[in-house]
Amino acid sequence: MHSFECLNEKGRYFLNLLRTILYIFFMFRVEHNVTGL
Repeated sequence: MHSFECLNEKGRYFLNLLRTILYIFFMFRVEHNVTGL
């Protein structure tokens, strides 16, 4: 059970990091499209 809890913590951190990367990528893409036009 303890290892599962640790894995869950890492999973939550990974999901948070992935969401942040996707958000930054999306904002960069929107800005690029606006400046491109």
